[in-house]
Amino acid sequence: MRILFIYDFAHRLGGAITLTGRISRWLVEHGHTVDILILTPRESVSPSCLEVLPSEANLHFVPSKSRVLPWYPLNLRPWARRSFEDLDVVLALSREALFIASSIYPAFNSRPLVIPYVLDHVAYTTANRSRIAKILRDHFCNVIPGKFKMFLTEITRDVHAESLGVSFDESKIMHLPVDLVSERHAGAMPPKKIVSIARIDVVMKNYIFHLPRIVASLREKGHDVSCEIYGLGPRSDEIALQNLIESTCPDGSVTYHGEVPYTRVSDVLADCFVAVGMGTSAVESSMFGVPTIVAIAYSNQPLSYGFLHEMPPGAIGDDLRRDGAKSIEVLIENLCKYSEEQYIELCRRHVEYARHYDTDRICRTLLEFLRECQRVPHGSLELSIWRILEVNFVRGVKFLVRRIRRIEIDDDPKKKVAS
Repeated sequence: MRILFIYDFAHRLGGAITLTGRISRWLVEHGHTVDILILTPRESVSPSCLEVLPSEANLHFVPSKSRVLPWYPLNLRPWARRSFEDLDVVLALSREALFIASSIYPAFNSRPLVIPYVLDHVAYTTANRSRIAKILRDHFCNVIPGKFKMFLTEITRDVHAESLGVSFDESKIMHLPVDLVSERHAGAMPPKKIVSIARIDVVMKNYIFHLPRIVASLREKGHDVSCEIYGLGPRSDEIALQNLIESTCPDGSVTYHGEVPYTRVSDVLADCFVAVGMGTSAVESSMFGVPTIVAIAYSNQPLSYGFLHEMPPGAIGDDLRRDGAKSIEVLIENLCKYSEEQYIELCRRHVEYARHYDTDRICRTLLEFLRECQRVPHGSLELSIWRILEVNFVRGVKFLVRRIRRIEIDDDPKKKVAS
């Protein structure tokens, strides 16, 4: 089977690109051909993103000279026709990836399946009311067959069903695959170090910005805790986090390290007392034997439904839309009171639970699902030229508005100072 992954954000290492790396590596090891199309300009791709992708995969980047409105991505069709012969499946890991896959679909000589893999619980919902989002939402609902849709979790599927008024009973739940790792040796209680490894994102992962205050509060209560934060994000978010740390914890109890190479994650977790996170990092730290508090995505409060082993299958940061969310600070404070025996037992539970996400088990399920989809008749999955031009018209208008505003700021000294 020849499978093309399309992914649109490789500026920084994140859960979606590591997921792509794990699945594609497993497929290559089991005799399949894998292509990976990264929509981020080649010069802007983080080296750490490339490190997690298998060298045996065929890696592609959109030619920079092709990124010209209004014809992009229609002008990619000749290039796609040369690059992707005899495809069986296209996995679109984002809304933009689905836009590209559906736009260049006529260039594929084999009429492959197009499978949107929905990782974000608001990806195609009505939460985004922009014209572009509506166009892609309509395509997702009305052109892509229900059988061809994959959701990361049951909650992500249910949120989309409720928002769109559509049943996704035919769709597939494909939980996050994580490679099995050797758990750390459970010996004496480690120092009370909190670790967060995540993209720095004040909106989706707001809990990170509460960690300095949590540490300061716990230290005032007599708990000798420290915290290490790893990850990259928009420069403005990184600066805001660093300033917050300096003002809240001038004693050096909280440290922001920036990005950690994927090969060093196990070193960072070796003496970790508790991890706080979501997604890939939450499962990986649990599999390594570190108790992990699962934060709630898009919450402006530092809340959690508990440790990973207490979550429903597949819930790795979703808002469970139920009562019972707890303060992350309280969870850490209670953990500080555990005996060594209680702590070691908690570590064991996390390892046992995290094995549910074993890459081999999940990828075998994925392959079986793709083979089932191949037996389902389907028509053309392309996005119409008029829809593509409409998307580009909207993007062109937005680009011109941004340029005009930029010129106004540059020409007005007062606005320039305010910005």
